[in-house]
Amino acid sequence: MRRAGAWAVCVCLLLTLTGCFSQVDDELLVLPRQPQDSVKLQGYIDKHVADGGRQIAPVTGPNRQTIQKVDIDGDRREEAVLFFRFPGDTPLKIFFYRAVGEEYELLSRIDGEGDSIQSVTYADLNDDGVQEVIVGWRVVGGAFKAMTVYTLRSEELEIVLSTSYSGYALHDMDENGRTDLLVLRYQDTEKTGLVEMYQMGESEISQQFSAPLSLNIEGVLRTRTGLLGDGHRALFVVSKYGSDAMVTDVIAIQKRRLTNISRNPMTGVSEATVRSYLVPSLASLSDDGVVDIPRPVALSAYDPGAENAEPVWIIQWIRYRSDGETDTSATTYHNYADNWYIELPASWTWERLAMTRRDISANERGVVFALRDREGAPPSDMMTIYTLTGDNMEELVAKPGRVPLLTGNNMIVAVEVSDNAPVSDTAVKRWTHWFQNDWMTGELTTL
Repeated sequence: MRRAGAWAVCVCLLLTLTGCFSQVDDELLVLPRQPQDSVKLQGYIDKHVADGGRQIAPVTGPNRQTIQKVDIDGDRREEAVLFFRFPGDTPLKIFFYRAVGEEYELLSRIDGEGDSIQSVTYADLNDDGVQEVIVGWRVVGGAFKAMTVYTLRSEELEIVLSTSYSGYALHDMDENGRTDLLVLRYQDTEKTGLVEMYQMGESEISQQFSAPLSLNIEGVLRTRTGLLGDGHRALFVVSKYGSDAMVTDVIAIQKRRLTNISRNPMTGVSEATVRSYLVPSLASLSDDGVVDIPRPVALSAYDPGAENAEPVWIIQWIRYRSDGETDTSATTYHNYADNWYIELPASWTWERLAMTRRDISANERGVVFALRDREGAPPSDMMTIYTLTGDNMEELVAKPGRVPLLTGNNMIVAVEVSDNAPVSDTAVKRWTHWFQNDWMTGELTTL
């Protein structure tokens, strides 16, 4: 029986790093489907169970089936991958079975320590047609995570990288046609972290660059790969910042080096991206792969003299370019309570725009949009967007002047445009959308 060898982790390094990623397990609600030919593997499964094994699956990431099919060796025939836990010092084992005719034979085996197989990913890191296997392990009572990268040589999986990590992503950062491995490390004692970029040559994998995350972060919440405004590639890392805020670090290639292009070198923080938990997270507003980052802007109060007058917040979405400069891609207002948002025209600048909420009844809530002729002038109402609920919402939307915008979620969103307002209900309907749940800030993770 061939095996990849026992996996090892540097304990002193692990003790300085924590796995601060948690996981929103929405995908766990969908039961994984087994391959149709899994019956052909049943004999091997029964043997492993008879030897004291228990069939398991990776707990996070896109590959969470107990039996996985992937072409590791590049022969256009898929290998079968099985995951087990056994008693002993190296309890976690991953078996790779190669299809031979109508049957399977053992190709290789990976042995691992720890509490669980955190994730498994397959990627051709050096463009040789063979898939590397990237395994994340959760160890030491679930407090730490470690990663091992394996490559197939002489029909055996061999270790080419073993390290600790907080999260990782795969992305062709330097746009050379090869997938790069981006490893995140959060250092709890220093309240910061870094991103390391690994590339694989013909036989070896090595660290090429690293870039720091913002200072004073409390852990990484989520990551996302995508494009910058000028079309170049980037990694976006959202971290907890203080007790009630987040910060996004934008990691990209600048002057042929991995760089945190959003980080202020004077403060060590990506200050332009700091925001409250109450605003959405990252999005691609135009579905073009370019990642938009929300930046909240407070409007001046509709009636500054009113008792308890509070500002309303809108969101300016910014896109970074690879030179570190930003452009505003859109401006939106989000009604979190009623789950809708509206794209605001560029002419409605935050200096002129004013908003206020007017609740008519428990089933009839309105948000008033107004413009000032100039900054500091009294606002002139343009329109009111109503959220209508209850058994009589059809009667409420039928009131004179109201036009329905959205229907669903046991509510109707409607607009009433003021006379002589510089806007039409047709345009407002085009601008108004239901809020996208995947924009909401959650403690998500890469693998």
